[in-house]
Parts: sequence; C-alpha cells; structure tokens
Amino acid sequence: MKLDLPIHTYDSYGGAVEFAPVMALVELCSEDFGSALQEIELCLVFRCSDSYQPQDSDFRDTFNEFHNEYCARLPERRFLRKKARLTLKALAEFATAEETHRLTTTFILEWQHAVLDLLIGELKACRRKFKATDDFRLDDFITWLQAQHQNLPRTQEEAKALDAELRRKQLVESAQMSDWEQLGLDWEDYHPNAREVVTDPRLWSLGHEFAPNGNDDGADILGIFREQKSRWKRGGGKAFYNNLAEGWGFSIETSPADTIEYDMYRRAAVALPFVFLKLFAECPNWLAYKAISVIDGYKSYLETHDLDWDHRDECLEYQGLMLECLRSCPRS
Repeated sequence: MKLDLPIHTYDSYGGAVEFAPVMALVELCSEDFGSALQEIELCLVFRCSDSYQPQDSDFRDTFNEFHNEYCARLPERRFLRKKARLTLKALAEFATAEETHRLTTTFILEWQHAVLDLLIGELKACRRKFKATDDFRLDDFITWLQAQHQNLPRTQEEAKALDAELRRKQLVESAQMSDWEQLGLDWEDYHPNAREVVTDPRLWSLGHEFAPNGNDDGADILGIFREQKSRWKRGGGKAFYNNLAEGWGFSIETSPADTIEYDMYRRAAVALPFVFLKLFAECPNWLAYKAISVIDGYKSYLETHDLDWDHRDECLEYQGLMLECLRSCPRS
C-alpha cells in the first residue's frame, strides 16, 4: 500500500517529509488486504490560527476564500476504482498552518499519531464507497492501522531509520522504472498533449531543485494554481502572478542577485509558464517572454558568480532545457 500525505495551506501546496514515518510504516509493513486499493492520498489541509492575517492586503482575498469557502467544503473523498486509488482531503486540526511553515528536519512524534488517527477516521467514512465485489478488506485494513500506534517511532533516531528504510526501497524500485515512470505522476491531472510540449521528463520532476516545479516555490505554484485553474487562466495568469508577488513579497521585476527575494522572483517567473504548459499545453506569450528573459539573465549572472558552486553545471544545464522548451512551445 502506498500512502502519500501532501500538505495544503492557503499559500502552499506540495509533498511533505514531516509525516514520512507514517508513510513508511504503511508502505513497508502493511499486509496485503486486496487488489482494489493500492494507493491512498490524504491531503492534510491546515488552517491558520484565528489571530493570523496576511500582511499584504492584496492576498487577503485568497486567504479568506481558502478559510471561508475551501475549508468549509471539506472533507472530500473520491474512490477511483479503475486506478485502485483513494484521494482524500481533510482538515488537519492538530496544528496550524504557521506551525507547518516552521517545521525543521526534526519529526514531531505526536503529529505522527494525529495523522494516523485522521487517516483511520477518513477510511471509516469511506465504507460506503466500496462495493461487496471490490477485492479489498477495508475493515481489516482499518484494524491493522489502529494497531500501528504502538509501532510508530518513539525517538528521532527510530523515525529517521524508518524514513531511510523507505528511501532505500524507493531507490531500488525506481532503478527498474523508465524516466517517465519514475516521476510517479498521474497524467490525467495534466493536459493530454502536455508531454508533447514539455518533452524532457527532467522538467516534470516535482522534487528536483532545478526543475521548474520541483523546488518548493515551483511546486507550491503548481498546486495553488491547479486548485482554481479555470479562474487563474483568465487574463493569461497575470492576476495570479501579481497576487503571488504581493503575497510572497517579491517585486514583479528584480535584477539577478544573491538574495532570497530574487530567488523567489526567478522561481515564480519560471514555474508559472510551465504550469500553463502542463495544464493547458500552451503558454501566454507575455509569460513565455518573461521567463526566457529571466532565465537568460540568470545564466549571465552564473557566468561571473558562484564559480565554485558544486551544482553550477547542473543548474546551467536545466536553464538550457527550460529555454529550449519555452522558445519552441505553443503560445496563446
């Protein structure tokens, strides 16, 4: 059984290592409960504390819409029978969004128990989604999960060892897959022609720092945009980009520099056109032009800076891959 536990807040969306011990426990130790369910995605939705308000007024509409409308629709539960996949979205009320933003490499052991309880509760609520003919023993699986509280790690060392064991298993499995299979993407989430436009699998990675939607900022942009893609597509993404700049605190035009603001600006300017290419198989002309300009500027910057950086050559290679794609992609 594969378990994925992404995190969603009003200003971020993406995979999270914070709950790796729970994911590892389920994937490494679960028994075979049947073939009708092979994968579970439980999206953990965290609200901000009552006292929190975004500093930028232009981002408050998104903040209020997330808390007052999106969270009010939860939970959401879908059993994709043909894919043997269960997708769940639920409020995670054991912590606030601010607390998830402050997470470090240390696992919070109490949270592992909380998310396991949340998963169990969501599965109980899904009983009616399974037919008698489905080859899956849901009640037995729930009973097994309930017993796993005693097997969750009690120390940081145990948690890290469990995480490392899962990573080793994933490395062995990925070595037997093609480059496209290793991505682990559900292609129904993207435009059917997207892979004919973004043809290099390296540019599809959701975990590689130099891929357009692989770093934290780029992955967040893809996730947030996709939640309301019809809305944000209007106007060629300009409203989305401007809201993002206000909310994240970067200028819409920034010169190359060794600063957090420039890194955020550059990642956003490059991530957004690839969001359009992946979701719509075309990119607004203004956005492609902007990204090409930003990448060209960053390449010139790297020619005279960070000469001793170990990953400089790899970073430049990825800039070239993105430029090639953007210069030849369909425009709108």
